[in-house]
Amino acid sequence: MPIEGAALKPVIRNVASSVLGGEAIGFLPTDLNNLELWLNRQDVSSITKDMSNKVSNWADKSGNNHDASQLTALDQPLFIVSPDAINFDGVDDFMSFSNKILLANDFTIFYDYSRIGGAFEFITGDTIAGQKIGFTGTTGSPIFFIRIITSADISIAAFGPGVRGIVTITRDSSNKVDLYLNSGAANRLNGDVAQVGTHQIGLLCVDETVGVINHYLDGNLFNAIIYDRKLPDAERTLVLNYLAGQ
Repeated sequence: MPIEGAALKPVIRNVASSVLGGEAIGFLPTDLNNLELWLNRQDVSSITKDMSNKVSNWADKSGNNHDASQLTALDQPLFIVSPDAINFDGVDDFMSFSNKILLANDFTIFYDYSRIGGAFEFITGDTIAGQKIGFTGTTGSPIFFIRIITSADISIAAFGPGVRGIVTITRDSSNKVDLYLNSGAANRLNGDVAQVGTHQIGLLCVDETVGVINHYLDGNLFNAIIYDRKLPDAERTLVLNYLAGQ
């Protein structure tokens, strides 16, 4: 049965277990409107890899052709099992979106990941300044942050190394950004700082600063899901439940 307030498409599938609480529901990310990106490690058919399990292409399942690719063998991440993830080595592994993701208005981003190490690293970035989503610090109080404009970061206490979790980022029609860890409450550390402008994503698990590729992710990426609108709580919970069951 659809959850009240959720803008579902007509076709609903069976069997996705709700791990965050509530009834079991049939759901896929494509059941909600405005899906912009969906990278899913569980769908092996969406991943192009060689005999050494080096990944050259991770196909976008949203239908928008935002495939992540890496043609240079030395820079290709690794397809791994136990856990089922795409592993980035923190040294030179990264992927690029030839068809960049442009989020001009409100949006919702989900990253399902675990870090291994690294003091300053990114899940996504781009070749222009002020477009970063990532981490700083590995011990004490590690921070997860998003930067849409150069002068203001929105941040939240991050998962420590080795911990798998889901971080959600939303921007509303007033350009206010909230961060969530798993099913926890929102945190807007910088209060009402408006993050105005197009958030552009061109790089996966690395950033580029002044023409230099750096700050590689040392960790595993399981899923990346982006909607080109802010999801209401009921819809956000549907996606979280889906990811928790992966």
